[in-house]
Amino acid sequence: MFLRNFVTLLTESRQSTDTAMSLAVFAVYNNTSTSYVGGTLANMQTFDDFFGFFPGWSLSFTKHLTGLTVGNTYSLKVQAAFDVSVTSGFSPTLDVSASTFPITHHLTLSVIQ
Repeated sequence: MFLRNFVTLLTESRQSTDTAMSLAVFAVYNNTSTSYVGGTLANMQTFDDFFGFFPGWSLSFTKHLTGLTVGNTYSLKVQAAFDVSVTSGFSPTLDVSASTFPITHHLTLSVIQ
């Protein structure tokens, strides 16, 4: 049995369909140990006086993941939730359209020893 330290990396780039001011919460959950590895927040839209609302955004998150045994199988998942503070009246969604926009849209979860 070899216990090793690992690093969990989450990177993401996507857009929201709602022209609203929103806050997104992202978490990495370890299904095997039934515990959270950690998480981060992202502003789903930005606003300025020249362009108005822009629904594109990105984030990154890095956290140590300890107590894993080399050779064992583990299950991690990414959870997301968002809170809309000012809305345009449309139902907001989180879109990852990697096949349509392969250069700008992605969701990558990596575990590195």
